[in-house]
Amino acid sequence: MATVPFPKSAPKDIPARLHEHYHWIDEPIDHAQPFSPDFSFTHDGDSFESGPSSYLQTPPSDPILHPSSPPTGKFSSSPHPNLQAQLDERLATLAANPTTPVIDLLTAGVGELAHALDSRELTSVRAIKMYLSQIERLNGYLHALTYVAGRDMLLEQARECDRLIRSEGFDRRQMPLCGIPVVVKDNIGTAAELGMPTTAGSLALLGNTPKYDSTVVKKLRAAGAIIIGKANMTELASYRSRSCPNGWSLVGGQTVNAYAAHVCPGSSSSGNGVAAAAGFCALSVGSETDGSMTLPAMQSALYALKPTVGLLSRVGCVPFAPTFDTPGTMAKDVWSVAVGLDVMAGEDEEDPESLTVPRLPSSMRYSDFCTNASFSGLRIGLPRAGWFNFDPWSPPKPYHPHRNVLRAFNAAIATMSRCGATMVDDALVPSAADGTLWYSMWNGRALVVNADFKEAFGRYLRGTARSGGCESIEDVIAFNTQNAVLEMSPERAVGQELLEGALSAPSVDSPEYREAKEEMRYLAGPRGLDAVLDAHGGLDAIMVIGHGKHSLAAMAGAPIGTVPLGLMDDGEPIGAYFIARRGGEGTLLRIMAAWEREFGARPVPPI
Repeated sequence: MATVPFPKSAPKDIPARLHEHYHWIDEPIDHAQPFSPDFSFTHDGDSFESGPSSYLQTPPSDPILHPSSPPTGKFSSSPHPNLQAQLDERLATLAANPTTPVIDLLTAGVGELAHALDSRELTSVRAIKMYLSQIERLNGYLHALTYVAGRDMLLEQARECDRLIRSEGFDRRQMPLCGIPVVVKDNIGTAAELGMPTTAGSLALLGNTPKYDSTVVKKLRAAGAIIIGKANMTELASYRSRSCPNGWSLVGGQTVNAYAAHVCPGSSSSGNGVAAAAGFCALSVGSETDGSMTLPAMQSALYALKPTVGLLSRVGCVPFAPTFDTPGTMAKDVWSVAVGLDVMAGEDEEDPESLTVPRLPSSMRYSDFCTNASFSGLRIGLPRAGWFNFDPWSPPKPYHPHRNVLRAFNAAIATMSRCGATMVDDALVPSAADGTLWYSMWNGRALVVNADFKEAFGRYLRGTARSGGCESIEDVIAFNTQNAVLEMSPERAVGQELLEGALSAPSVDSPEYREAKEEMRYLAGPRGLDAVLDAHGGLDAIMVIGHGKHSLAAMAGAPIGTVPLGLMDDGEPIGAYFIARRGGEGTLLRIMAAWEREFGARPVPPI
């Protein structure tokens, strides 16, 4: 076991503003392998080696190239300048002062980085060195990444991207991510050749090795993406124990919010959110069951989109509840979110759900919805009854949004209305108003999640276990028990009651499961989302603030898009999200792009 203590006083190079809110921990946090190649653990009397690790390989000293202006704590009221104007201004500045960096890692998205590469103002090799330096400087404190790919391999991939970009006939439309660093969540499978395990934050899964890239990673790499690292996540996506802190795993430690360390980093895709906000990548690919990307995106002032379940293949990802699971995109700008969907969307015969979802015509791309986007003509509902002052995840406790959140929410409504949107107040979600939606969330939905997890996670373990690896949920439980000094130390107080409870879940073929799923779908669909969107002359989406309401989208299998609202006085980011009907990704991207245009640049973290 490698022990990496958190310092009892702030390191000198931690930014002052982050330092103000850091709760320094008296006890060391144990970070077990993969931190050193000689780590081993035992299971049923057998020994396993984690093998050489690529964790935080230290690149040679490289200057940090991101001159950042201080965050304002609020959005500018002026329209956000378009990408081309931004790039023209940057390139003009570069010509006048050759020492000025081409990109700012805290703001650059896929489009800006691609433009710098294609215009030869920056090479992929140089870009990768910049991102590696940012990771080296900050990840030891933020714990956003559990694995970083080998430096030599990354630079070789970058050199190949440079060669392609400079070749005659290179078409960025065919390889939109060529030379772009991408982070993927630690439950998204990557082939052994990339040198990064797929553990979902659990040491028990070090013995479960995917043979191939997941489908979404195959698509990313085919589009030229450079997978720079794997993001830390809540261990087993919070399906181990209710006491597991958000963003904590034994593999990666506690993810720390880049804006203010006292602030929760979100849900299970916390590492993805912090990695994107801290400038570790231009695009972050997470996954969501229910709130897993939505909440971390809000907590890191990002744009994110959880698509309709099935729009992106789940093949090769560690499954938790396939009725709800999907990969999705998180980024610092909407264009990056859309391009990520363009690359990864598509049918997969190994994922039957992907054969049933609505898709764009072949002549269209999701990034098309970002062009000249506006609020004009949009109809957006604002639910109230059984909704606004209610947190379904903490009943019967009422939810009272902070006055700063309410102020930002109301100001956003006024701006959208002024820009041509029709904002429909008190848009009724019938099943929320009468409470049946939330009753189903705690009962039928919970049954479906447990049954899904028991069947799908068990199947994944059987299919990926190498000699001696965990082949069942029972094996994972036994591993945690036998390695309790690591997995269940008293000071951490993380149990495994959810894993143990899954063993008694009904079969996915049982009448009990089918009835619960049908009721949940009805209350979330015809009596829920569909009902509110079909009322009031037809709505394009509903706008939401606060915790818990993302469960409506999860239960309906519908897409949900996140936008930043600004910062609280203590530096905590706040955000909002929009929910559209199944297949409504284009509508959400239009709303998000219009938001970005009207509300200005998102606040950057003080790092």
